[in-house]
Amino acid sequence: MDNPQFSFVTFDGNGDTLPFSNIGDISFQVYSEKKITSIALTDIDGNMIETSSNYITSSGNIHYIIPIFQNYPDCFRIALVGGNTILGTSNLFSRTDSKYTSQLTYICNEDSYGFTYCPQSMVNRVRLPFYLHTPQFPQSQEIYEKRNGRKVTMSATTGKEWELETDYLTEDMHEKLIIALSHDEVYVDGQLLTKTGDYSIDWSNYIEDMDGKRTAKATCKLSANIVSRNSNCGASCAPVEDYFDVQPRILTFEAA
Repeated sequence: MDNPQFSFVTFDGNGDTLPFSNIGDISFQVYSEKKITSIALTDIDGNMIETSSNYITSSGNIHYIIPIFQNYPDCFRIALVGGNTILGTSNLFSRTDSKYTSQLTYICNEDSYGFTYCPQSMVNRVRLPFYLHTPQFPQSQEIYEKRNGRKVTMSATTGKEWELETDYLTEDMHEKLIIALSHDEVYVDGQLLTKTGDYSIDWSNYIEDMDGKRTAKATCKLSANIVSRNSNCGASCAPVEDYFDVQPRILTFEAA
């Protein structure tokens, strides 16, 4: 039993605790030479709560898992089962309703970063302790100045960009998040976004977690892939200045 190097969901006993909010928050892949016949929801100690076999897709030794259960406790793990044997148990998930977490979905058009995406096109999905804030609307435009000094916008593009800010994360979690954000397609809470610029970790203000590991916050920019454009081509309306040449009509009323 093994998982891709940069998978947030791990089965080696070393993974960080992950937040959980909705049924659709988890989708991952693992490698196993043994057949996975079912998946189980367990408590912290590994005691089974519920099992399911409806959300497993396999291609050779690669298994794509979408764990969907009826009753999630506040803290749980996911166990992969082969017959009557537990093949592996995941890191811990903790239920949260915090607005400072986001659902992250990512996929590539080819096998990348140790993940196998072809031919199944299976996405990775996980909820992580980061959020988007302070949207900006970066613009680029081309201006033409007429002989009379009037400036005309020849073309303009307006985008939308957010600041991504993480909670305090370990070095391992930061590396996995950078890899996830570098995929071909990245969705945050269902919106297609692209990382622009560097992912900056503030190690100067680190704190140590309960295991003595250094954790720090990080920031980066994410941009929407849809922009608004004004190309100023094929104008069919009268020039705006024509409207200002029209003399206003003056209406008068006589008293009855």
